[in-house]
Amino acid sequence: EVVGAIADKLGSRTVLAVAKVYAGEVESGIALGWQTTQEARDAGLAWLATRALVGLTDLQLMLGRYDAAATTADQGIALADQSGFGRTLGAILRGNKGEALLRSGRWAEVLAVTALGAEAPGTFAATLLLLRAELHVASGQLDAARVVLRETRGHLRNTAAAQFALPLALVEAGLLR
Repeated sequence: EVVGAIADKLGSRTVLAVAKVYAGEVESGIALGWQTTQEARDAGLAWLATRALVGLTDLQLMLGRYDAAATTADQGIALADQSGFGRTLGAILRGNKGEALLRSGRWAEVLAVTALGAEAPGTFAATLLLLRAELHVASGQLDAARVVLRETRGHLRNTAAAQFALPLALVEAGLLR
């Protein structure tokens, strides 16, 4: 197959895996996500393999499979760093791992995985900062949460994406209690 055709096929299958899970075909969708990840790796398409791992971690988080999400994120972070996507897709995967750790009560690990480093500014850095703000609110460190929330807003600027709106509102509500 031509490389472009393989990439198109694998990209489509990544979307199909997500759609299957949302349609209730959970195990079939997860299996397709893993199969797509492996085929992308085998084809030397690290970008698509990493993207498929982002999708898998999103699904695992949605399903409450936090340990699996953290483990999958670790695989994706390593691949992203190795392939030159650490500042972007790697930051998203660190955010997904941080969310998995936060939801499973592993708060000290959240701080470590979401510490700012070399990630790209904007939504990539905001993904990590927002988790830190949420953790600070949950642990009663409201002054720290305000500082991190301000930094998060600086990265998001005018972003109105739904994936940030609800977590921002959650942090803001927590600051009002």
